[in-house]
Amino acid sequence: MSSSKGSAALDTVPLRNLKHGEARGETERQKVAEPAGAMVEAAMRRAKLEPKELAAFMGISVSVLQRGFKDQESISWQRIKAVPHRKFQRALLAVQAEEDSGVVTTLMIAIPQEKAS
Repeated sequence: MSSSKGSAALDTVPLRNLKHGEARGETERQKVAEPAGAMVEAAMRRAKLEPKELAAFMGISVSVLQRGFKDQESISWQRIKAVPHRKFQRALLAVQAEEDSGVVTTLMIAIPQEKAS
């Protein structure tokens, strides 16, 4: 089949949109859920951060952050990952693990040891 015949054959195939509910197989992309505001707030409290500090790290206003705590505003994973505060990141992991009551989670932290001289 030459490329012109192939193109002509494709022109006769009707276009259709896939509906959201149709399964597209195993390679279908899963939608990543936005983090719950209550989890972010709990992690902030465990890390002993003030809302003003956390909002500054995320590049948003305190009022947007507080609305996010109540799930009235979306707090994206990109903003959460941008927070360079390690205690906050660890606290968020712990809060997420505790939220899933059906899973027993063990957190292990390896601290590199200094070389002995």
